[in-house]
Amino acid sequence: MLTTANVTRYVQLKTRHKGGKNNRLNLSVQLGTLPSACVILMDWSAPTESAPFQVEYRWFGGEPGEPIPSLGDNIAKHTKGNASGAKLLREQIRTISIAARFEPVASVRELTTKLFGRV
Repeated sequence: MLTTANVTRYVQLKTRHKGGKNNRLNLSVQLGTLPSACVILMDWSAPTESAPFQVEYRWFGGEPGEPIPSLGDNIAKHTKGNASGAKLLREQIRTISIAARFEPVASVRELTTKLFGRV
């Protein structure tokens, strides 16, 4: 939870290695019950000799004071099967597409504006 004088945000932070194969994230339906909930995805790349550590941000959320957009109906499954090999549904978790639902954010300043509005 992040708070300023007039805005409280419930923030879920997610990370992924830049260039990784995972194009979906699992999010709790509980986010839909929290006012001003949002998700910040940090795409990172490890430093190399030619480039420093880098982070790019992506945003999934509404305006300050508004609810998070719908997470949809795509129910997540457990990653491991049960004793008979079946991967059961995780009823309280939704899977969403990063490319389709997350908005790239150009800078930390823009991210701050998305979180708290123009201050």
